[in-house]
Amino acid sequence: MTLPKKTEPTNRDLMNFLWEMRKDIKEIKTDVANITSRCERLEIKNQTLRKENDKLTLEIRRNNLMFSNIEDHKNETPQQLLTKITDVIVNGLGLQGMDIDTVTRTGEQKPEKTRRVRVRFVRQGHRDQVWNKRMTLKPKNNPIYINQDEPQRIIQANIEKRQLRKKESSKNQSSD
Repeated sequence: MTLPKKTEPTNRDLMNFLWEMRKDIKEIKTDVANITSRCERLEIKNQTLRKENDKLTLEIRRNNLMFSNIEDHKNETPQQLLTKITDVIVNGLGLQGMDIDTVTRTGEQKPEKTRRVRVRFVRQGHRDQVWNKRMTLKPKNNPIYINQDEPQRIIQANIEKRQLRKKESSKNQSSD
């Protein structure tokens, strides 16, 4: 509602105008409350979907391991990469007959930096054997690391949990 185009509005005009403004404000408050409620529901749904997505991603990646510090060449073929991984498994870990499905480099190639290698095993049992023996790898010049293939969000959450436990542990030790 707009004020009449008289030179001076009457008290009745002002009261009507204020009444309409109050109604508009009440409607806006109701709309904001509804939108806030919907946002909260969507946030909860989003968190649920993220957790479900993480579970599915872990399920898909359960047969994978990530190898770090495997020498990286510009024109490396998949067969050459497979040979390097097989060499680490056979000669470094002493395991024979591990069935590997695929090996792929992850990320962009950068000078003086090796890309990680995602290794997908045909059998989870073979993956588990490599995982269980990973600590027996003896570094020559360059240590090779084997990690689980997890989404970055889970890796970050695990790092934060470890830091929190470490902080709590140091508090407990200092209070003793």
